[in-house]
Amino acid sequence: MRMAGALALASFARPVAAAGLLDRKPRFLNDPFSLGVASGDPISDGVVLWTRLAPDPFEPAAMGPEPVVVDWEVAADVAMRKTVRQGRAIAHPDNAFAVHVDVRGLAPDRDYFYRF
Repeated sequence: MRMAGALALASFARPVAAAGLLDRKPRFLNDPFSLGVASGDPISDGVVLWTRLAPDPFEPAAMGPEPVVVDWEVAADVAMRKTVRQGRAIAHPDNAFAVHVDVRGLAPDRDYFYRF
């Protein structure tokens, strides 16, 4: 299993409401994925995906006080049409809006592409 590429899309992040998930998309003045995305810790059937939402990395309050839902996808093709795994993670202010996803169920010795 090889992670051959990565994309970060701001449209995959949205705030969480106290009563549930909001469907509205947040409006960021700057790219919330300014620190990038990463993959690592590969095993035969999985990998860890990581990002941290930080539209202004030097301004801790830039994300506000609310948790944010972040969608993620792993695909077999660079166009992201052949999705093999997907899910949602919550970026919490208590964790500096870091997202850590433990993806399992991937085939060994394959190229995969991912995005948040």
